[in-house]
Amino acid sequence: MKKRAAAVLAAVCAVTLCLGGCGINQKATLVNVNDNECTITLGYGNFVAKYYQAIYENAYGSYYDDMWNQDLYGSGNTFQEDLKADILDSLQEEYLLKQHAADYGVELSEEETKAIKDAAKKFMEDNTDQAIKDMGATEEYLIDMLTYETYAQKVSEAIREKAELTVTEEEAKVRTFSYVCFSTADAEDDDAKMALKAQAQAVSEQNDFELSVSALGQTVEEYSYYPADTGMDEAVLSAADQLKKGEISGVIEVEDEGYYVIRLDSEYDEEASAEKLVELQEEQKNQYLQDVLAGWKEDMSWEVDKDQWAKVTFDQPFAIVESESEE
Repeated sequence: MKKRAAAVLAAVCAVTLCLGGCGINQKATLVNVNDNECTITLGYGNFVAKYYQAIYENAYGSYYDDMWNQDLYGSGNTFQEDLKADILDSLQEEYLLKQHAADYGVELSEEETKAIKDAAKKFMEDNTDQAIKDMGATEEYLIDMLTYETYAQKVSEAIREKAELTVTEEEAKVRTFSYVCFSTADAEDDDAKMALKAQAQAVSEQNDFELSVSALGQTVEEYSYYPADTGMDEAVLSAADQLKKGEISGVIEVEDEGYYVIRLDSEYDEEASAEKLVELQEEQKNQYLQDVLAGWKEDMSWEVDKDQWAKVTFDQPFAIVESESEE
């Protein structure tokens, strides 16, 4: 599954402060919201992009050569293109979440507002003038970003808590089995496959699962599953459903994989089932949040100036210097 880094970003309306550097028009409109109800400047979008460029380079830059021009997600796009797309998505969602804050009774406390201002001030003090210039940062930009981020977190959670949780304990019931797979990936012909199948058959007929598996130079693995699980081949999970605790299956053939033999270790893993129930409930909450956001997006106009956005690049790397202070 493709996993995108979830950049925490924010939108800001009608920011007009012009900064030097970067070779772009800071006042230019990047996003026009609802036919000029609100605009997001290229200067702010550039700052957010540069801010997260620095974070990603610090975290992953040493692992990749020319990181921004690689297709790290297998999307067919460069990492720069993927991150910039995520930034625009987050700008839109955080704008919407703050716009609907009152609908969910969300507001920032005096303590939260002060903490945001203090954090913005500290950021400006801790970075060099050159870094601030290259990033296009201002204290106002930082305050806006942190404000929208905080609103988005609080409103998102308020929405998630309104989700109808329909998953049952039975749907979250976890069973666990041990298994061995005699892989046919390197089998050159039918004779080789038949030899592997014979080994699997021998394991299925023994009482000591671990000993018989290790005697053949194979390794026992463990797998836990629940009714809607799709992480293992259906034939293997179906066979597991037919077993009682301690029982060993016959040979299970999985096309293009090999021959499986399994032993059921637990018909009901109470702790894992409780964790799975919470996980499935969280998935329902997250899906509800995404559905709400999708509905809001349909009801708004969000026009991005692609030519302006194309001017924002990650060609110039940042150097992150870690502070010696524990704080």
